Amino acid sequence: MASEMRIVFFAHDDCHANLVGPLVGEGRKVLGVNAGTTVSAVFAKRCAELGCDCVSTSDTEMAKLVVTHFKPDVLFCAPGSSLPACFIGLTASLPASSAKYFLTIGSQRLKAGNGGGYPTAVATAPWPEFAPIWQQWSSSRVSLLEFKDGPGDEVGAAEVPLMRAETALTLRKKHLEAAAQVLTSFLAKDSAALPPCTEPVDQSVPTMISLDWKPEAVERFVRAHAMPPQRPAQVADPHTGETYFIENMMQYTAFLSKIESSSTDADEKEANKYAADTHWYSNVGGTIVKMGDSNPHMPRKTSEGVMKMTIPGATLGGGPTKLRLNEPLIGVNAERYCSSALASSWIGVEGPFVKRFEAHLASICGCLAACAVQSGTAALYGAMKALGVS
Repeated sequence: MASEMRIVFFAHDDCHANLVGPLVGEGRKVLGVNAGTTVSAVFAKRCAELGCDCVSTSDTEMAKLVVTHFKPDVLFCAPGSSLPACFIGLTASLPASSAKYFLTIGSQRLKAGNGGGYPTAVATAPWPEFAPIWQQWSSSRVSLLEFKDGPGDEVGAAEVPLMRAETALTLRKKHLEAAAQVLTSFLAKDSAALPPCTEPVDQSVPTMISLDWKPEAVERFVRAHAMPPQRPAQVADPHTGETYFIENMMQYTAFLSKIESSSTDADEKEANKYAADTHWYSNVGGTIVKMGDSNPHMPRKTSEGVMKMTIPGATLGGGPTKLRLNEPLIGVNAERYCSSALASSWIGVEGPFVKRFEAHLASICGCLAACAVQSGTAALYGAMKALGVS
């Protein structure tokens, strides 16, 4: 009986949890290593779901100790801006038969005929998906490189075509899917020919939107920066120097209108007493009032932060407190159930959690069946139809 293959996988962030699955299989033992500057709880959770061990530590020597004790046959490192120190410094303490490989994606393209397949990264790009979109590549590349005292030969690769409206986030998903396929083919010893390498194009990377750009360039820059929860594209007000986040072209158009009118925050609108990021209504005093932003497409200032989470109707500037219609009860298992639903890829109607909820509700109400819908309005409509009210 053949001995099991022992695999170590180094991850940098949450998205690399998607690359654990291709490594798991019969006759394989997998150890995940959280090697990013911030420990990824998503990666650790995915390892646990797949029955893999995982080590999460900021101590490089401790990570080396665990990996050395694991005695891996092969080590893989997920794509990142640099290779983690624990991955690079493991060679001396590993068995002689161990092999190390690392993935590169997107802007870390390969020069043809460079004698070893060394990656050439766009050093100032915020992430690998930026350059392919900004520089209008027809395709991007995912490569698996051997590591022996430095980057070595390319042993696996896949070309990823770019769509017209590609964003950094959609391209990241395609890169990860291609990386998973590259790992799967490599472990299966698929000897398919590698796609030809392409010379990298101009690697200049602007850091902010210029008002001199054509709309097509602005739109492309915005798409290249669409990688939530990271910072979106930014632009500066030429009058005040204040910088704003631009997440779509409607926001950019609103920004241009603002600077053309040379308006200031004080001129734009009177200070609201309530957060109006979502519409809500009040009939206090016999008058129905619809709360809403004066311009819903006006971009946010960068000084407000990337993710501004304000509860609709929250008081601003000392306004009287409003009573909320309802307060959600979020149970201790809510996160686990949500994670299970997402991992199953079944998030539509008639899912197993919906069926269990309907059964429990019917039991509480003492009836034979219950029907879950997406809103109270839909429930009222369904009840009226069931009662024959037209």
